[in-house]
Order: sequence, then structure tokens, then C-alpha cells
Amino acid sequence: MNKFLKELKDTKVINNNDIKRIKQYINIKFSKEDSKNKSYMLSSTIHDIINSKLEGFPSYIKKDLKNIIFKNTFLSGKDHIQMYDIFYSYINYQKLDNEQIGILLTWINNNIKIKIDRKDLEEYLIVEKIINPIITTNSDKLSLEKLTCDLDTSSLKDEVINNNTNIDSNINSKFTNIKEHNTIDIFRKLFNKSLYSGLIVLALFLIVFYVKSNYLTASTINKSSTQTKSVSCNKVYKHTLRIINPNIPKDITFSSINEVKLKNYLSTKKSMLAKEPYFSSIINSAKEFDINPLLLFAITGQEQNFVPENNEYAKKIANNPFNVFHSWKEYNTNIKDTSKIAAKTVFNLLKDMPKGENPFKWINKKYAEDKNWYKGVQSIYKELYNAVN
Repeated sequence: MNKFLKELKDTKVINNNDIKRIKQYINIKFSKEDSKNKSYMLSSTIHDIINSKLEGFPSYIKKDLKNIIFKNTFLSGKDHIQMYDIFYSYINYQKLDNEQIGILLTWINNNIKIKIDRKDLEEYLIVEKIINPIITTNSDKLSLEKLTCDLDTSSLKDEVINNNTNIDSNINSKFTNIKEHNTIDIFRKLFNKSLYSGLIVLALFLIVFYVKSNYLTASTINKSSTQTKSVSCNKVYKHTLRIINPNIPKDITFSSINEVKLKNYLSTKKSMLAKEPYFSSIINSAKEFDINPLLLFAITGQEQNFVPENNEYAKKIANNPFNVFHSWKEYNTNIKDTSKIAAKTVFNLLKDMPKGENPFKWINKKYAEDKNWYKGVQSIYKELYNAVN
């Protein structure tokens, strides 16, 4: 029964070598194009390869599913995407009722040689505790939902996977527009009607126990309330990382800044990022990944001129002012998500920076196609530094 998993794990979608080869082809074939257009071609190609492997899934979930696939692979340090990564991302993202299990089964059988039946799939999902045993083909009861936390298009799939497709014709094909749709349901029914009476009795017991406990420990709770609030407030920074690299200048790693002065500076640019939730999200991500907030804001200045409020698409751009995964047009979630991705990217680059390197130029090597990108970021960073000091 688990043979289908092995086949999915053994089937490549794309890896870093494929991406390098596509990039080389674009640089040669479209040598006269500027770096942004080349980057867009690369980004579009990668996205379309992923899209080609999502055939069979509902169109309204493909964008969210693709983003989760990226987070589970490239953003988690993996250098490849296999068919299993798509399978894994789907079962941990989409609610698996009877209809969705059927969709998943069809997708699996369309992508493996040795077909499986629904019983095989359901047994696997039950063993892995993805669904309840009560889910069967003859039942319309809902499953338990496995909660989750919270690059680039054209059709080059055969070129990348089989190495025998005409890349040129595919790069020039139309780019796919995926309708945005959020399909994650947070709360669902956990038990069927036969358990209601038992739940009522249990609920009454818990209420009595809770009230009694509160009565007996009220003084203790009141005394520790201040400490509890403090812990709660600091929860977001519980897993703060540190860049352990003596080659990194201290002013590049996280330090507290004069936020009032920074907001005043951003206001002179009529920047959306001076407002919430944008401002705090960027600060929080900077702290979480030990990056000077000014560096992240400098990147937004270089990429999107700090997102002026009078821009027609300001609210959209403000969701991804770092242009992670190439562009805010292609990857548009929210500022909390994209600021974390940007901060994590910078963190991963800086932790391996050798001695004597310019940190801005070092980041440039992986963050942007434009070789002069770092000059703009460094200049903006210095301007921000002077503004807050």
C-alpha cells in the first residue's frame, strides 16, 4: 500500500540544478533583456512547472497550495521538489472530507504507474491520523482537520523533468493567472451526534472543576498576573535566532531603533509601511531573525520605494514590498508572511558570509538578479540610519 508513497518520493518535479539550467538558457536566449525581465521569465517558468503538477486539484486552492509547497521545500532548506511534497502539502492543508479524498485519489493515480484504490488511501490517512476512521465512501461525516500554521510560470515541465522540450517556445507562452482564494477552515465539527450526550456531561464536569479551581487559586493567579502577561507578550520572540558569524558587522544584526523617527521618515515618503500592521510586522520579523530592521526597510525602499500610499496598488504591494518569490503580483499573502520570508532569506545568506565581504553585496548574490541592487539598498540603509540616529 505504501508503494505509491515511494513512487511519489522518487518522482522529481524540479530541483536547483534545473533552475540553474533554465536561468542559463534565459541569459543566453534573451541576453538583451534587462535583469527584471529575465527574473520574471525564470519566476514564471518555475511557477508553471509546479502548476503543471497540480492538475486535478480545484483551481481555487492552487495558489495557496503552491505557496505551501514552496514553504515546505525551498524555504525549509530543501533543494528540490518531489511529487510527494505536493501530496504532503495537500493533506496537511486541505480539509479531507469524502470529496477531497476522491480528488486526492484521482491526482495520485494520474501521477503513478501502480494504481491504488480508495481503501488503500483511506487506510494510510487513518494510520497517519490525517482523517477519522469514521470517514468512508458511504459516509458524509466530516473528518478532523489537521491544522497548519500559518517563484516563477510558462510550461517548461517537460524540459526540466525530461530534458527534451523546447524551452524557448514555453518561456514565451502566456502566463497563468491563478484566482486568489483562501480555503483554510479553522474550526470544524469534531464528533458525531452519538457523542453529544457524553460531551454535555464532560462539559458540566469541566465547568465545575474550573470554577472550583479558580476559587481556590484566585489569590495566586492575581499575584502572578503581571508575570503571565509579560510571558504572553514575549511569546512572539520565543524562538528568536542569532547570526553566529564574526564576519557580520554589528550594525547589520538586530538592535533596537528609534521607531518614532523611523515612522516620521517613512511618513515623508508617504509610505504605507509607516502604518500597522506593516510597520510592526517588519520590526518583529527583523527581531526574530536577528536582522537590523533598517536593512529590511531599506530593501522595501529599493524594491518598492517604501510603497507610496498614492500608488493604485498600494495595499497589494504592501503585502509583499520585498518582492519575495520575485514579485508582489505573483506572491501576495500578507506582510507578516513576506517579511518573515525576507528576513529568513537574509539571515540564511549572512550566516555564511566570509570575512571581508560587503554584507549588502553578499546578499545581492542570491536576493536579486540586478548586480547593482546592493548599491541602492546600501544607500537607502545609510539614509535610514542617519534619520533614526
